[in-house]
Amino acid sequence: MDAAIMDGATLAIGAVAGVRMLRNPIDAAHAMLDAPPILLIGEGAERFAADHGLALCDWAAPPGEDHEHDTVGCVALDIAGHLAAATSTGGLKGTLPGRVGDSPLPGCGFYAEDLIGGVSLSGDGEAIARTLLAGRIMRALEGSTAGVAATMILAPLSRVGGEAGAIVLDSAGRIGVSHTSDHFALALAASDIDNIACGIHADELKDHLDHG
Repeated sequence: MDAAIMDGATLAIGAVAGVRMLRNPIDAAHAMLDAPPILLIGEGAERFAADHGLALCDWAAPPGEDHEHDTVGCVALDIAGHLAAATSTGGLKGTLPGRVGDSPLPGCGFYAEDLIGGVSLSGDGEAIARTLLAGRIMRALEGSTAGVAATMILAPLSRVGGEAGAIVLDSAGRIGVSHTSDHFALALAASDIDNIACGIHADELKDHLDHG
């Protein structure tokens, strides 16, 4: 399992990869925001979590053994204008032992910076990492809105293949979503929306999204 989180105000990053005994890997990533390294793997990450009193569990099966795995991503903007982005994944079914995907790699599966925006991605990790999709989106956010920046995944993915989706917030709070898969589960909560909006395709949330 891999997880990562980034604080857009300080550019602090916490990430763990290849862990099996952490009940909530994102908690360990969050605890690392104040630690010197930005990424710990395997036993080192688990030891760090235990030293910080985080919950452990029995050994978890490798990806593809008896359990389904998926990625959850989140981007948030608070009332003070601070952004954060996070990802957490159970891994890819049938992959080689020790494989690490895009989720814990800043500039690949996530990134956040207060004056620009934030992004979290899910999909084929190797394709996302090869094309630095989070970095491309962040660069686009410097001159465009979230809706336009989210589409920056399309051309790189067409070159290397694979499916992916991105959720994006710009510094003004505009929301962008883009995905090359048929389905991409989404949820949106905001102070000016009465209920949480949910869907399995970006079109279902089009009334809430920025379109550039």
